[in-house]
Amino acid sequence: MAIVSHQHARNIAEDLRPHNWKQANKTIVPIILSNIPDAALSDYCKQHNIPLIENNTKHGFGANNNKIYRHAKQNLGLKEEDYFFCVNPDVMTSATDIISLSEIMKTNKYTVAAPNLLKPDGTPDDNIRSFPTLKDIAHRYLLDSKKSNVEKRNKQECEVTDWASGAFLCFRASTYGAIKGFDERYFMYYEDADICRRASSIGQPTYYIPHVEATHIGNRKSRGLPTKQLVHHVTSAIRFILTSSE
Repeated sequence: MAIVSHQHARNIAEDLRPHNWKQANKTIVPIILSNIPDAALSDYCKQHNIPLIENNTKHGFGANNNKIYRHAKQNLGLKEEDYFFCVNPDVMTSATDIISLSEIMKTNKYTVAAPNLLKPDGTPDDNIRSFPTLKDIAHRYLLDSKKSNVEKRNKQECEVTDWASGAFLCFRASTYGAIKGFDERYFMYYEDADICRRASSIGQPTYYIPHVEATHIGNRKSRGLPTKQLVHHVTSAIRFILTSSE
């Protein structure tokens, strides 16, 4: 279970609560990477005996998850048939849901999958989407268009989706390795769309699992006034469109 923190000690301890997963099922191994020095997070990991990786310099979302994957392979015995989860600190889930998702993947031979993310008020979170065109991206920024979002309300069965949010995304370890993980040229945004597209290109599509639910608290800052997040979002969107034919 890869968790990347940017001073999210409180979210991890109070919302995500990975220490509870370990207590409920010893096959679940959370690994936390701190992208920014965080004494509170260090104390939390020591208290609950959770592996902690600490960066000396900031890295992007993809690079950090790749670093956790390498750590799990080299130091914790991650096997090809195991499952590698990427989960944001602002998600609320349980050991039961984690195991359910992995068992559904194993039974159906899915190698990339995402659960049904909900907002705190219980309404659907837009965590599954179709691949956007340049027009879709422009309309999303300028008009707050939701055209590339996939309507989830009436979906009751597992089905293929173009891509799913990296807020909660699971891979069979062998597939993650085969596509060499996330493309580290993306600092943040669209690296999840890119990795799902590359997995699909080798015959491993992304599946949406509607009956496994988790809550995504969310904290989006990429819209509105110009910010570093907006710059990253636009840059990554352009990269995604330009590499769509590769």
